[in-house]
Parts: sequence; C-alpha cells; structure tokens
Amino acid sequence: MILTKPDFAPIYYIEVQNGRRIETVVAAGLEWLRSQPNAHRGVLACDLSSALHDMPKSPWFRSLSKVHTRDSGTGAAGSNRPLLALFPTRDLLLKLTDLYADRVSAMCVLTYGKNDPFPNAWLDYVGAIDLVTDQKRAISTTNILDPVVEAAFVSLKGQLTAQLCTPEHSYDPNGVATLLELQRHGHELDENTLAAWAITQRFSRRDVAEFVEHIKKVKKAHRYSTKSYGSWQPNYQKWLHRIQVVPEETA
Repeated sequence: MILTKPDFAPIYYIEVQNGRRIETVVAAGLEWLRSQPNAHRGVLACDLSSALHDMPKSPWFRSLSKVHTRDSGTGAAGSNRPLLALFPTRDLLLKLTDLYADRVSAMCVLTYGKNDPFPNAWLDYVGAIDLVTDQKRAISTTNILDPVVEAAFVSLKGQLTAQLCTPEHSYDPNGVATLLELQRHGHELDENTLAAWAITQRFSRRDVAEFVEHIKKVKKAHRYSTKSYGSWQPNYQKWLHRIQVVPEETA
C-alpha cells in the first residue's frame, strides 16, 4: 500500500545523539530559527511554559510567539512563520501537526533521538530533513504501519467522513470495534506508529488521543460492553482486499 504523504511545510530535526549535548542541540535549533525568513515572527513550542521563559532575554526572543500543551486556544496564528519545537511530547507534537504544520513556513523539531519513539515515527512519516546532514528521512521497515491496520483505519475514516454531521462527532465507538477486530486477528497495535500515521493523515488530535487510550485498554484486555461499538461493522476481508492479501486456507 502506498502511503499518502502529508502536504506540510519543510520539517527539519536535530537529535541529541553521537555525543551531542542538549545545550548544543538547543543552540543549533535557535540558530536555525533566527536564520529563517520572518524570524522576528517565529514561534517557540515547548511542553512546559516555564521552560519557554528560560529562553534568552534579548528583545528578539521576547518577541517570539509561544505555544505549549496547556494553551487554552490555538496560540500563535503560525501562518508563514518558522516554528521551533523543543523536545515535544506526543501531545504537543499532535497539537503542532493539527494546527501548524501546514501553515508555518518551516518547522524544526529537537528530539532525544532513539529515546523518543513517537517523534521518531512522526519524523519518518513527514519525511523530515536532518538539520546536520541535510538528509531526508524515509519510512523505515521498523516503523512502517502494518498494511492491514492502515487499511482498517482508511476504511474507518471514509465511513465516518460520510456520517459526519456535527463538529462534535467522534469516531470513538467505531474505533473501538476496529481495534478489537484487528486484535482478534493477531495484528500488533503500536500506539506511537499508529498515532504518527493518523495525525499525518488528517485525523484530529482528539481522535488520535482516543486511538492511543483505546489501544492501551485493548492491550490490557479491557472488556468493552456491546454499547461501545456503535454502528460500525468491521469488515476484515475488505481490509485484506484493499492490500490484495489472500489469507492462507485453514485446514
């Protein structure tokens, strides 16, 4: 199955690895931000608002917009501005993808490297560019989404788009039934990989957060009531047909 590439602004990253210290990575990220066109209107994103206040106190840094996970609104408008994300957690990166990734002029994400499973999966799916080597990431064999899981959620999204009536609509019960059907057929449900794929496919961050919560429950053998399923009828054979997989005949 061919993955749909999101139409986002250029996204760069730099990792804390190969002897790089956190201070070095932060300095490189800030230098990148300052070198960008329209830098005086740049955006800083961090999970803790207090950390943003620890940035240099020059007039230029004080003029930057700030975004963090506890923002009550949408934060900075983001349009045509460069954005620097300082070691974002999954929640913040979901927020940035949902609100900013297709509106900023460019984005740079600082990560802890291999110790950041969700940012790593997300950087793969958006085809991020290494700020140091200028090499573009490609989806790796270790991070690629199970094609049957992908087909299931492509079908789910199409079904729910057709049923969408109000902004408050949630796929939640249908997502539960989908996850349970995938688990019944033995498919591994990795919350970081699925969340990274889903947010780049324009699922809302609220929906993706619900994916994650239900994946955790399904893995712990949570017993859902039949009222949890809604009207969605999982069609496993249809998902197999989407990827042209023919299951082996059982004796």
